[in-house]
Amino acid sequence: MRQTVGEFLQEKLLNMANWVRDNIENTSEEFVDAVARVSPTQATYFAEVVASSEHCIAQRDWLGLQNNLNSNETPAAIRCILHELLREIKCKELMHDKFWRYMELFRDAVKSDVQMH
Repeated sequence: MRQTVGEFLQEKLLNMANWVRDNIENTSEEFVDAVARVSPTQATYFAEVVASSEHCIAQRDWLGLQNNLNSNETPAAIRCILHELLREIKCKELMHDKFWRYMELFRDAVKSDVQMH
């Protein structure tokens, strides 16, 4: 059975949440549970917002990315998840490189899906 792009993004978003939980003390299980409830459609929307923040990813611009993800167009559930995610990772320099690689993965996955259609 073939995985849709939304399902792939949903899986990667959950992988990222588990990685945060495993690497940052006191990360709540509610955080991982909230990410687990994100639908493939919501995960795709998240990736589209990330893709629209390409300049922030290239510059590793935390504030710019947060501002883009906090736009009124981003669903509240995703904004809440991302706020915690950015807050936790930004404080852990050893996690920065992998975080930005995740952002690149989300950007590239949604861009390649658009190009295929």
